[in-house]
Amino acid sequence: MTKAIGFLNLHDDLGLGPLTTNRSIASTSFLGRYALMDFQMSNFSNSGIDEIGVLLKQNIRSLVRHMGFGHSWIDNTKIGKVSIMYDEPYANNLAYNHDINNFIENKWVLEQSSADIVVIAPAHIINKIDYRPIIERHLERDSRITMLYTGVIDARSNYIGNEFLTIDANGHVKSIKPNKGEEKEGLLSLQTYIFNREMLESLIQYGSNTSSFFNLRDALAYICKDIAIDTYEFNGFMRSFDSLSSYLSHSLELLNPKVRNQLFSKDWPIYTKTYDTAPTVYGPDSNVKNSFISNGAMIEGEVVNSVIGRGVKVSKGAKISNSVILTETFIDENICIDKSVVDKNAKIIHTKKVSGTFENPLYIKRGDII
Repeated sequence: MTKAIGFLNLHDDLGLGPLTTNRSIASTSFLGRYALMDFQMSNFSNSGIDEIGVLLKQNIRSLVRHMGFGHSWIDNTKIGKVSIMYDEPYANNLAYNHDINNFIENKWVLEQSSADIVVIAPAHIINKIDYRPIIERHLERDSRITMLYTGVIDARSNYIGNEFLTIDANGHVKSIKPNKGEEKEGLLSLQTYIFNREMLESLIQYGSNTSSFFNLRDALAYICKDIAIDTYEFNGFMRSFDSLSSYLSHSLELLNPKVRNQLFSKDWPIYTKTYDTAPTVYGPDSNVKNSFISNGAMIEGEVVNSVIGRGVKVSKGAKISNSVILTETFIDENICIDKSVVDKNAKIIHTKKVSGTFENPLYIKRGDII
């Protein structure tokens, strides 16, 4: 029976602007309940992959706090495990702090695994993927590498900096290039790969020998002309988080049940860290419409089309719309907030109106008093 190991690769995300200055995108709160990493970790778990490595780049504290021992994503801790992989020698050197060096520094993870197949996925792209049929197809076609992609029609204004593929008639990758917004349509790489174990080990060695600055994406772009890289088209729900505006828009988009049901389903649970938090308290004058309200919040004002995190207090007369408010934030009376992302532990007291746009949301820093 073929055994697979999964790796969550945190080296390739583009960040969410100021929201990820001091935290990993993987541990960034989403919908008031999850962290972004939970979706790919749950894909591994639901696909029967019970051995997972997490390649950390920086800002590890919040991620380790969210992960704990990784038991949320492992059914049987006697045979499965989550390994944290941190390239400490190059942690403060951006040029050398990449996934290939991380694999080399933490080679023990692969050495201790009996897996024949390796699945690598990023945290900043969320989707619902069952890897089992993809791995089966990979084996049937005797592929060494399979890259997942999806077709998009809004590439001029979205996915800037993400990678786009060109594919030949046989379904093999011809080129891998960054999206510069020059074309409306394209084949977006999901930065998700199925490798034969020996192929990944060879690619790591090739990348390291070719250039000390090479990451896996660089190595793949170099070898695709000489080695057949197979592809798999994914047609399900997918969102890429690559800016603060994308974080806000994707969060609010999932308030729509028709959209939300494409990502969440009873047969594909999303596992996460649980908190023992008291229920939300709603005041007599509260008014909540089309919003996610987390446990522990106190709502005395109005909340419309927004996401409210744990322990947030919205005071009487306050109005929150089209915004994401993170954990333990305090909104004073008669404050109006629109199209904004308010980081955790902030206090909005003195400024009566806080407003941005969907293209450029207003961001309030963690712990700030406004």
